[in-house]
Amino acid sequence: MLGGTQDILEFFKGFPIPVCLLLFLPFVLLNSPVYGIQEFPVFRLHQYDMHGSKYGSQSATVNLEARPISSNNVARRCGVAKMSELNVERLKVKINDGLSALLVLLPHNLHEIAEEERNYYQQLEVKFLETEIPIPVYFAYESEDLLDLYQKISASVTGDTASSATKALTTVASANAYHFVSSASESKQLSDFPIISLQGKLSGHGLEDQLPTIALVAHYDSTGMIPVSILFTNFSITVSLHN
Repeated sequence: MLGGTQDILEFFKGFPIPVCLLLFLPFVLLNSPVYGIQEFPVFRLHQYDMHGSKYGSQSATVNLEARPISSNNVARRCGVAKMSELNVERLKVKINDGLSALLVLLPHNLHEIAEEERNYYQQLEVKFLETEIPIPVYFAYESEDLLDLYQKISASVTGDTASSATKALTTVASANAYHFVSSASESKQLSDFPIISLQGKLSGHGLEDQLPTIALVAHYDSTGMIPVSILFTNFSITVSLHN
């Protein structure tokens, strides 16, 4: 076995380094471990039209390699970022650089974050909902598996700033790569969406036309970026008394 290895090394010595890399890398890639499919729930940023203008995430389909948002090479890739790392201006720059999708990791327990961080998230939410974003934007709650994935793909950033092509190729060959695929189809405009209004009446004791009227009116005003998050939701309750 050792003799065979020495023969292979002697064989490669006769070729220039770039040729050796081209011959050697396919063996590395073919023998790299391939991990199984892992599923996790995600929620897409709301998409809506108002007065002829488009807002929110305008696309839904994802079939891209995962890449940290801090990477210099995000073209045709799905960026991954923690909520605290984001701002709309940075996202616009990355989209101009070719970013094709974004996955945002939300804190697992939103109610335990600091007040300052909560205010920042709320301001960021408003900006997201007031901006037309041409790429798919998804949110997922942090978990052990997702944080581990985030750490692993962050290691691949070193290949973007490698001092040589050889080092960059070695980093790419040895780094873990993840591919994100969404099962969501592109959204379609709803031409006739029903609005449900509930009304109830509780009659008092005595003659109805002589009793004062008490009206309790409430509406649920949801402006959250995603349907499941109640951190960024506003509640409005109005009570009116009429005699």
